[in-house]
Amino acid sequence: MKKQLFICTVLLMCAGILNAQLKVANNGKVGINIGTYTPLSRLSINCTGDTTTEISVSKTGPTTINEVLTYITQGNYNAWPGSAAIYAVNNNILSQEAYGIKTHADMSFMGKTIGLRASAGPDAAFSLPSGLPSYIQNLFQPKSYGVYATAGNLLDGYNYGVFGAITGTRNGAGVYGATSETSAYISGKYAGYFYGQTKVNGTLYATTSENRWNFSCTTRQLYSE
Repeated sequence: MKKQLFICTVLLMCAGILNAQLKVANNGKVGINIGTYTPLSRLSINCTGDTTTEISVSKTGPTTINEVLTYITQGNYNAWPGSAAIYAVNNNILSQEAYGIKTHADMSFMGKTIGLRASAGPDAAFSLPSGLPSYIQNLFQPKSYGVYATAGNLLDGYNYGVFGAITGTRNGAGVYGATSETSAYISGKYAGYFYGQTKVNGTLYATTSENRWNFSCTTRQLYSE
């Protein structure tokens, strides 16, 4: 009897904690760990989300430079060696194609159709407050990568950090690079197309059906092999 009473008490305590963290609003949307705020996404975790998003997830932690400096001065600058708002792993090695994350956007009649959009970095250029100690300045080396991908250790010669292909019958490019969020008309089908200044640090190889052209960035010469 005492054992059953103890189990019931623990279950009631867990239910109370869960109820405090999980909220179903009058609009039918669910929020987890959002306090008294109303969830705007269908599922909002650690944030209210927004009405244009089905699921919104926010990784908690310091959000301003002052909060970060407070943690650092307390000796906590190794507290976040790496973090992710969403972490997905696919361990099904028998899959014909194994995806960590797979997304699809069908079509937008009114503008851009984007299968996956990623951004990194603040809206404005970041700079440290003046007068900080040198050891803090040395800790801050923030870099931003819109897309950071690695691949390796499988079939030799078939490991691609980023793979882009142009499909269908319309013109375009498998990989398009630009110095701003600018679209350019492409009158053909290309594996790669660059709009803006393009720099290669190394040797650029170009192969045709008759010749292979080699452009040396060190000697600035283009010659056939």
